[in-house]
Parts: sequence; structure tokens; C-alpha cells
Amino acid sequence: MMRLPICALPGAAAVVGGLFAFGVAACIAIWTTMYQRAARGEPVVPYEGRRRVPWRGRDVAVIFVIYLLPALVAVCLSWIHGNGAAAGAVEPGGKDVTHPVLVLLQSHPNDLTLLFCIFTVVAVAPIVEEVLFRLVLQGWMEKVDARCRRRWWYWAPARGFWPVAMTSVLFASLHFRTAQPQLKPEELVMLLAQVAVWNLVTLGIALAWLRVNCQATWADLGLVPKKLPADVGLGIVAFLAVAAPIYLMQGALQWLLGHVAAADPITLSCFAAVLGVLYFRTHRLVPSIALHMALNGTSLAIAWALGG
Repeated sequence: MMRLPICALPGAAAVVGGLFAFGVAACIAIWTTMYQRAARGEPVVPYEGRRRVPWRGRDVAVIFVIYLLPALVAVCLSWIHGNGAAAGAVEPGGKDVTHPVLVLLQSHPNDLTLLFCIFTVVAVAPIVEEVLFRLVLQGWMEKVDARCRRRWWYWAPARGFWPVAMTSVLFASLHFRTAQPQLKPEELVMLLAQVAVWNLVTLGIALAWLRVNCQATWADLGLVPKKLPADVGLGIVAFLAVAAPIYLMQGALQWLLGHVAAADPITLSCFAAVLGVLYFRTHRLVPSIALHMALNGTSLAIAWALGG
């Protein structure tokens, strides 16, 4: 989720406003339909069970250590060497909470930059994050939750509540961002490229680990090819149902927080809960990936239109 700038392209505000009005109408229509189905006793999204995931806590730990390794190394180096090494990379503009992708779009508004951002933000990030957080982490937490329910009683408003809630909070917390020194455009490109490459490396290692070490099937990995069209459609409908509230929440929080901290974690915790519910109800990855891609793609398109 990116902080939206002041309009820079003529007519962009009218187009974005029209699309937002369409989003509000679609949101109302979808929620009305959902309410009607619930009132008739029909499930909004039918629950589809599956066997418990074959991976264990140690497998989850290995995968997430690999995923977070660059950040852990960066924190250690920063602690050892201080902030002096990064001082030369700071632009005179001081500190800001603006998302690095948006800064890059504003500094180099060309087609190559847009394609690079589409690859990193719309293609790579949603796939990797859904595999890691929904499939690997939430899938394992659902198994732990089921085991704990058999052995001990504890409160939960609905089945799957704690796996979805805890995964959502962790997902959102990793997107926490306070005001940081502004990097030069070439350094932003290098940083985003490194993140994308490491994400792809982590994705490959994670899938290989689960398939080989844990003997996971494609169904365990949330992939059912024959349901692909329906799953994409479900993800798009879910996006239309939540996009307007998400952007309204993001805008309100940005106004309240100003330049102190990014509003992303609060907004993303709610968004991640929707992703988690989609995965919990279907136990397939494509719906949540489609929803995640749709939100990131829309955010990028708005940023390009308003800040390009």
C-alpha cells in the first residue's frame, strides 16, 4: 500500500474519482449480495477442507529465516557500523514515509520504471507473500490451532480466527515504516531489485523444501489448476468488495499520521485478514494472490496517474 501524492497529471483526479465511485457502488452491491446469502443461511464463500499441511514448525522457521535474512543482516551491520555508512546516500530532502516505489515513480516517470515497478510490486510481491504468509505460516498455524482445540479449550469467535489474526498482524508488522532518509533513485532501483530477487530465491527454496523435505502435494500447496478461472474470479470479486473501504481507511490514517509514520501496517492488517479468510475458506492460493495483485496493481496505477 503506497501513500498517494498530490495530482500531477491533468484529468487524473477525475478518472480516479470516477473509478472510486464505481468501486463504492460495486462494494455496496457485493456486500448486499453477501448479506442476502447469509440471511438465507448460505455460505458467502463455501468452506473447503483439506488434510493438514505436512510441514512443521521447524520448516516454517527455516523458510522465514531465509526470507528475513537480508533484513537481519542489515540490522546487524547498522548496529555494528552505525548510520555513517548510509549518510552519503541521503538526498538533501531529509526524511519521509513515502513508499520507495512511489519515490521512484516520481523521480523517473517513464515506461521502463513503470514496468520495473509492475514486476516487483504487482507480480513478485503478491505471489511470494501469499505463499509465505498464507500457505506456509497460516497453513501451519491452522494445524497447530486444530491440535490445541483437541487438547485444551480456549476462546475464539470462529474457527480459524487465531491463525488468520496472528498471520495478519505479523504480515502487517513487517510493512511498518517510519520516516527514513530519502535514497537516490539509482539506489532505490538497486534496493527494490535486490528485494525482488531475494523474494524469488526464497520462493524457490520454500517450494522445493516443502515438496522434497515435507512431501507436500500440489493440493497441499494450494494449487488446483481446474479451479483456476473460478479462483481468479473470486479474488477479483473480493477486491471489489474491499477496495473502497481499504483506500478510505488508508487516506484517513495518512491524514492523521502525517509524516510521522506510514499508515500501511494498520490498513494492511485488515487487508491481510481478508486474504487469510479467503485462504481459510478455500485452502487455495489463487484467490488470495488475485486479490493481492489487484490491490497492488490498482495502488500502482493510482500512484502513476497522480504522481507520474
